[in-house]
Amino acid sequence: MPFAQGLIKNAYVGRTFIQPTQTIRQLGLRLKLNPLSEVIAGKRLVVVDDSIVRSNTQRAIVRMLREAGAPDVHGRISS
Repeated sequence: MPFAQGLIKNAYVGRTFIQPTQTIRQLGLRLKLNPLSEVIAGKRLVVVDDSIVRSNTQRAIVRMLREAGAPDVHGRISS
């Protein structure tokens, strides 16, 4: 599970997709998920999610992982 080991989730931040504005959702996502560059750098990743509510969240997660040093990030959605 490289994704679970390389991305630390803050349990005190609630659901970001139900916030009223996009700016608040983006800030909440940055607070909620913290990529570990030393674990992610140089690795090809596959991000698995159960569903997509807004693709903006997925886009932000991929951007954070790329900024942390992942050369390839692939997404898989189950429903």
